[in-house]
Amino acid sequence: MDNDVLSILSFNSSRKGLQTLSPHIRSGYLHRIFQCPDTKPDICFLPGDDEAAKLNAIRGYGQYTLQQCEGTVFLYDVNRVQMSRPNVSLNSIGSLPGLDLDKLVVPHVKVFSLQPHQRVVKEFSMVSWKYDLFQSATVPAETLMESILIFSQRLINKTEKPIFIGGEMNIEFDTLMEIVKKISKDREMTFLKSLKPDADEQCYTPSMLKGSTTDIRHRFMMKVYRCKSNSSNDNIQAQDYRQKSDVIIPDCFIASKHLELKDASLLDIEKVPGRQISMPLLQKHKPTQTSMEIPVRPPKHHGG
Repeated sequence: MDNDVLSILSFNSSRKGLQTLSPHIRSGYLHRIFQCPDTKPDICFLPGDDEAAKLNAIRGYGQYTLQQCEGTVFLYDVNRVQMSRPNVSLNSIGSLPGLDLDKLVVPHVKVFSLQPHQRVVKEFSMVSWKYDLFQSATVPAETLMESILIFSQRLINKTEKPIFIGGEMNIEFDTLMEIVKKISKDREMTFLKSLKPDADEQCYTPSMLKGSTTDIRHRFMMKVYRCKSNSSNDNIQAQDYRQKSDVIIPDCFIASKHLELKDASLLDIEKVPGRQISMPLLQKHKPTQTSMEIPVRPPKHHGG
């Protein structure tokens, strides 16, 4: 039996392109994406500003807004996904440099199996933010990114659920990779150190300890899922960011290894019906997509 897949789409990196379109064309473009079987997402990231809030009247999708209700940050297929407020206080996680909690959006996500036998098959937390979080930050982008990741690690500790992070990040890819690796490694070392006294009593070797805690470690060990494409124009290398000021940097997703994401890619807009979307502007400002593997529970065996 093949595993199920959760489709995820982000418009954060294409926000500026969407805003230049007239409301009629913009609305038609988005509706076609959400209605087309080849592109329809289960979860969609939006930047969370007033312009984006006008784009979300899409049948079958729920909205998850900012605390101040200034705009929508997530749309989700209500037949497949449920989003709710986390059962922990974000203020209890503590303050971190440059991190404005009022601009963060942190839902708890439940994913249901496909009909007719719906059951919860995946749970995780999502972390995103209003589009101007990095623009209005009072600290360097690297410091703010570290704060977001440490916040996410603390949230994992409180909820015991893996994490999915996405939003507009004004940071170079190589630097982002280094920060994610460092924060993940530091957290792993702290975790293993806390278990060492008990492990020594039971004569566990370091490799045995790691092997027996893989599922837990993979909640807080995070990986960057970079945008990839078969098109040479779309597959922008990190070094090109410094050379091309007009480059549109695709979204990167960050997630716990436990969630088994695929590398991101730019949406193939040729799959979306409607001639108006083939205009050069939308060829440049493409949404970014990824997918999450949802293991299918094997059928119960009743003997025989």
